[in-house]
Amino acid sequence: MISSTDVHAPRPVEPVTFCRLALADEARLAPLAAMSGLHSLGENAHRRLLLQRGVVLAALSFTGDIIGCCCVEPRSIRSYVHLSGRIVSLPPNNAYLCGTFVHPAHRGRGIGRTLYSKRLGLVEASDIEFVAVEILGQGTPYSLSPGARPGFSFHTRAGFAIDGYSLEEDRGRMLIRRKSRHLTCP
Repeated sequence: MISSTDVHAPRPVEPVTFCRLALADEARLAPLAAMSGLHSLGENAHRRLLLQRGVVLAALSFTGDIIGCCCVEPRSIRSYVHLSGRIVSLPPNNAYLCGTFVHPAHRGRGIGRTLYSKRLGLVEASDIEFVAVEILGQGTPYSLSPGARPGFSFHTRAGFAIDGYSLEEDRGRMLIRRKSRHLTCP
């Protein structure tokens, strides 16, 4: 006979809300940013700049804790190694998609995909012409970190193509696409 102590009900999925953060939210974002290990979020000055000039979207748990985030850096000045082997800069009217992270305890629930979709929707509604994203690598040109595979898949399905690799230490893939008025987010 099975007793009620032998049956483990699945943990209920908490509702998640999404919002845009402001500079006043920096202290709330700091713990998740530190956990992420991402340069764009972990460095205080850069995080502050993103909160002031860019866009930081967040996923909030029902208690109001930030459990995921992603950023957009408009008109980013960034160089990378092009497919041709030359070092080039992003086109001037660009949006650089950076700093996506979901707390490990909340992964596998579609939070990252929803953050990606909402961020891409914001860019699509703007006057930005080119959209770029660097996918985290492993230190060799065009490499792909295992944890970055979902982001790579999302962006390639959304029409991004490899245009080169990053000059950052990780040497991750640089993906670019020209903005389309008829984009449907995967």
